[in-house]
Amino acid sequence: MCLRGYSKKLDEMENAHKKATEGTQRSYADRAKRTSQLSLPLENYIGKYRHPYFGDIDVMIENNVLGVRMGNLHAVSTPFTQKESIRVELLPGTGQVVFFKPDETAKVNNLTYDGQEYKRVNQ
Repeated sequence: MCLRGYSKKLDEMENAHKKATEGTQRSYADRAKRTSQLSLPLENYIGKYRHPYFGDIDVMIENNVLGVRMGNLHAVSTPFTQKESIRVELLPGTGQVVFFKPDETAKVNNLTYDGQEYKRVNQ
């Protein structure tokens, strides 16, 4: 490849990086505008939730928001757009949604993470 070819490829990579950075910044700004869709006091959501194959998810309150721990992975949540949900990045850059399922008495007995249902094991 000649010098002109390298220069062109470098320009393409620079433009792709710039677009990716702008997209990431827009995404952060859009998420920062979200408001909580949780309908209950945060205390109602805390506890240990268990899946028979994937283990435990611990939900706690950290700095007035919900924190989520799964094994060695930990994230502080941000609001998501659907009712009774939060967004977490247990692996940086891979936001996933946690859905809670409160019953008619405002008790949260289950959550869904990564398409799997976890049942609360302590109240």
